[in-house]
Amino acid sequence: MLQAGNEYYHLGLHEKDMIMAAAFGGGFQVGDICGALSGAACVISSRYVETKAHDYKDMREITQKLVSAFQERMGSRLCSQIKPVFHTKETKCENTVAISAEVLEQVIQEWDEAQKQRS
Repeated sequence: MLQAGNEYYHLGLHEKDMIMAAAFGGGFQVGDICGALSGAACVISSRYVETKAHDYKDMREITQKLVSAFQERMGSRLCSQIKPVFHTKETKCENTVAISAEVLEQVIQEWDEAQKQRS
C-alpha cells in the first residue's frame, strides 16, 4: 500500500521507508488494524504532513475520514474480520489492498477538493 502510494502520489519515499512499514501486515501480525489501512494512513501522513503531525492541524480530521471510509467499505478495520471475507490463498491480500487504494484515493480527492474550496 505504501509503495503504491509512494509511486502514485510521488511522495519521494525510499526503499528503507517501505521496510519500516513491514510490521503492519496481518494487522500488526496479530489480526488487529488492517495493514492496508495502516499503509494508507502512512500515505496520508507523507502526503500532507511537512514537519510533524502536531504541526498539521487537520491530521485528526483526514485520518478519521480515512478510517471511517475504510471501515464502511470493508465492514471492519480489523484484519481478523476482513481476512475471512476478502483474503484468498491465490490472491492473499490483493483484494483488500485494491479496495484500500480506492478508499484512499476517494478520501484524498474529496479532501483536496474541500481544501480548494476553503481557499
